[in-house]
Amino acid sequence: MRGEKAMTSVRLSDGATIEAAISGAGRPVVFVHGWAMHGGSFAAQARGLSGASKVIAYDLRGHGNSACKGSAPTVEELAGDLRALFDQLDLHDAVCVGWSMGAMVAWAAMADAAFAARVSGLAIIDMSPRISNDSTWRLGLSDGRRPLATIKAAEAMREDWPAMVRRFVPRIFAAENEQRLAPLIARMIEEASRLDADVMASLWESMAVQDFRAVIRHISVPMLVMHGEKSRLYPAATSEHIARQAQNAELSRFRTCGHAPHLEEPDEFNRRLGRFIKALPSAALSHAPSIATAG
Repeated sequence: MRGEKAMTSVRLSDGATIEAAISGAGRPVVFVHGWAMHGGSFAAQARGLSGASKVIAYDLRGHGNSACKGSAPTVEELAGDLRALFDQLDLHDAVCVGWSMGAMVAWAAMADAAFAARVSGLAIIDMSPRISNDSTWRLGLSDGRRPLATIKAAEAMREDWPAMVRRFVPRIFAAENEQRLAPLIARMIEEASRLDADVMASLWESMAVQDFRAVIRHISVPMLVMHGEKSRLYPAATSEHIARQAQNAELSRFRTCGHAPHLEEPDEFNRRLGRFIKALPSAALSHAPSIATAG
């Protein structure tokens, strides 16, 4: 029912479990959070969208209340977990909303034709298909770091994870929003500081070597590319590139937001996402051709 939230555990093939919150009824909308965050990051979306949709927000492996087997998870493993979540909850005609690393997880999962056939649309929140920069790619992290520097950042994470969290979390938001969101930022720092440094560093290393540029070109379902114009992580040109390269994409800019418009301007975010979801065709009509058969 509207407003009610149920918690469920999904047991994975390796014995790990992921925890998900489910609210509302209707077309499934699955929120995939970013690196070092958790499913609760989408609490405002669960409240705002569950009147018309079945909202599912889960904790990725090694985040929040979801267990992690071992200390070296990868983006590919998280994509497998997302596919398992779809299988166990029997989700079809769904929308995947990926924030930051969550976008990479969704893109990786879409490479599987069976999974892609169950997805009607994607919404991407401020992410690059490749976070490292080089002479051929300038649309990764805004600081311009190259592959070696990106990977070496994991060393600092393992050495002093709480210090890394204190530097990283405020930069999620537009500088002009830091004071207004100070209580939220403090809570996020506290929550992220409790995460396992080795797990987070391993996921960072995995993100550093990902390249989804070719994958994006072959995704045929509608894609809403959402970008905060005050993002301190990725330039506006990154989201513009994704919107141009994808077969059926719409760019949505948030003028006053940074890397997390769903947290900075949740009502406007919900309005735009809700409009996108309402306009989507069913999954059966959304794959012509599918990612698996596109040339």
